[in-house]
Amino acid sequence: MKRNHFQFLMSIILVMFSMITVGRLSQGSVSAQKIVNDESKATFMLMPELPKDNIGGNHLGYFNLKLSADKTRQIRIKVYNPTDKVLSITSEVKDATTDDNGGIDYLGLHKIDRNLLPEVGNDIVKMPKNLKLKPNETKWVTIKINPGKNLFAGQKLMALNLSSAETDTKSSINNKFVYAIGLVLNGTDLKKKEYKTILSDGIKTRIIKDHKAAISIKLKNPDPKFLSNVKVTASLQNDKWHMIHYDNELKNIKIAPNSSFYDDLLLSELRLVPGLYKMTLNVKTDQYTKTIHKYVKITSSDASYINRNNYEYLKFRNIILGVLGGLILIIIVTWLLIRRKRKRRLNAKIS
Repeated sequence: MKRNHFQFLMSIILVMFSMITVGRLSQGSVSAQKIVNDESKATFMLMPELPKDNIGGNHLGYFNLKLSADKTRQIRIKVYNPTDKVLSITSEVKDATTDDNGGIDYLGLHKIDRNLLPEVGNDIVKMPKNLKLKPNETKWVTIKINPGKNLFAGQKLMALNLSSAETDTKSSINNKFVYAIGLVLNGTDLKKKEYKTILSDGIKTRIIKDHKAAISIKLKNPDPKFLSNVKVTASLQNDKWHMIHYDNELKNIKIAPNSSFYDDLLLSELRLVPGLYKMTLNVKTDQYTKTIHKYVKITSSDASYINRNNYEYLKFRNIILGVLGGLILIIIVTWLLIRRKRKRRLNAKIS
């Protein structure tokens, strides 16, 4: 009976120890951006003049235009200065990129991959870089779009960014307000057989925002097509120890045309185990469904670095080690008490 108790305690220790090294992860992350933190504090106002042939109607709030080869189009934005100061407004064209874990960035926070997007927005869209507005003045900003003789295939997604900087004289803090108006340009229709579909460009381990540890899978959209309502399911399974795997699912994400981004498999309290992994990616879009199989390797040095810097794992490990230490102490104390009792019985029999 005592032996059974001892085996039961040891099995608890082994199960809890395995929890340190093995686990599952099934969670997604959504990334969003807010262009103007407080619109009530914005220093100017604007309104796009959407043309009658704007795809989707003129209630959208952004431009969605069909282009023709070698035909220049002009669009306008009305800008108003409601303040009693002269405002200096800067404008620029920014190609849309994809945030990590899906989502569209219109502010130019990510570097453009010129291998994926050789022709950037500035090549075909021109707008004045600087604009000055007197107090209570209204002006029209004219944007010219010239696709050239050879009309591109698919879509181009960009933003017309207008910004002003205002310095708070009391705190000397410079506040920058940016308005981004979406601009979708449609060239020749992209046929189904012309889709290259989502590609995977390997993985890397890293510490991301809020000190979270992740296995990051790089994904590329090589097609000139804006993808919405995309579902990506990712799984990495250790080729030797099949019980060790890391999983993630992204739902309803948006991917900009000709862009790349990372899908982060958050490790949370899990220990990263080095070795060869079989990676399986399932991508579902409104245009196609694709499954990618690939073998990737996580080196011992990469795993060691992540485990040393993964605060969630270290905290969880320390809790488990503390519980293990307590259980071991209980077992040792129980064993010593039993041994002491036996000695007393033996001494009593002898005497």
